[in-house]
Amino acid sequence: MTATKTTWLSPLRSTGWRRLAYALISLPVELAGLLLTLVGATGTARRLVHGSARLLPVGRPAADRVEWDRAGSERPGAEHAEPDRAGRWAGFLGRRLLAVPLAAVATVVALVLVANTLRNFGYPLQPERVTDWGGPSLAGRWSLHAFGWLPFAYLGLWLVWGLTLLQQRLLRPTD
Repeated sequence: MTATKTTWLSPLRSTGWRRLAYALISLPVELAGLLLTLVGATGTARRLVHGSARLLPVGRPAADRVEWDRAGSERPGAEHAEPDRAGRWAGFLGRRLLAVPLAAVATVVALVLVANTLRNFGYPLQPERVTDWGGPSLAGRWSLHAFGWLPFAYLGLWLVWGLTLLQQRLLRPTD
């Protein structure tokens, strides 16, 4: 697996859009994972949560990865002692309890970002308001709303990037 360098254009590339898609679906997935864990279907919850993580640009969920040392070879003794069933359940439940509020924040940020982007670029489809900024013409008002939103959309994509990185950290190999 090759690591990609994060640059100022990273949120505008396909990885940024995949992270936005993951942020949009993360709250329902995490809630379903929490409910399934509480009723005892931890395996199904794990498959659901890790299956949705395939949208993230890492490629594979963290549970499928092998531990490597700095030289790039598989670390000897990387197999950890298998925790008992109750310990695995409690660990997965704890991570789901942490993931639900984080997913709620990520989903709200992603929804606001998508809704305002559609609203500002679809400005001519809204009812005519003479008092809006941008000049006397519709073209001036549209360009002000569309291009004025771009810096906020860019910052919102970086915020989504950070929130999905935090969500990704909760997908641990011990699941």
